[in-house]
Amino acid sequence: MSSNSEVGRYQFPLFYIDARYGQAVNRDFFRTVCTNEHNLGAIVEMAGFLKTESERTASLYSYLTNDNLAWLYRWAGFQVSDDIVDQGLAYIRSFMSAKPAGDINCDCVVDYKDLDAMSEQWLKAIPPETALSADLNADKKVDLKDYAALATTWLEDNSE
Repeated sequence: MSSNSEVGRYQFPLFYIDARYGQAVNRDFFRTVCTNEHNLGAIVEMAGFLKTESERTASLYSYLTNDNLAWLYRWAGFQVSDDIVDQGLAYIRSFMSAKPAGDINCDCVVDYKDLDAMSEQWLKAIPPETALSADLNADKKVDLKDYAALATTWLEDNSE
């Protein structure tokens, strides 16, 4: 069981980010991690140099705010360096720029795996606060518009 000071240590960055950048950043973070929206959670998990949860969290929040937040995590008592977060930001940005628009499973190739992921989410009704990884145009549903976006990049391979 965590002590109050341990809970406060984790809450401090959340409250600061909410106050400084707005509630939407925390919402986007939790959507990214819990629902794998835009596959950012998976991208950060693949970065082997981000060894701790605090380094991954600081890097992802830094990406979402477009600001290196290592200082905030250090202030809250976490061991996070500016250099590691800069590396995390560069990794996320390079991955996102290399990723074809129709790449749902985040392997930098648009193929049958992405089509399979899309078919599993096809025409699903979802609550407004939930995200679907196959919702390529971010309109809260997976439909023909998303299929068209996948089709325009079909068999595109940016894996190298």
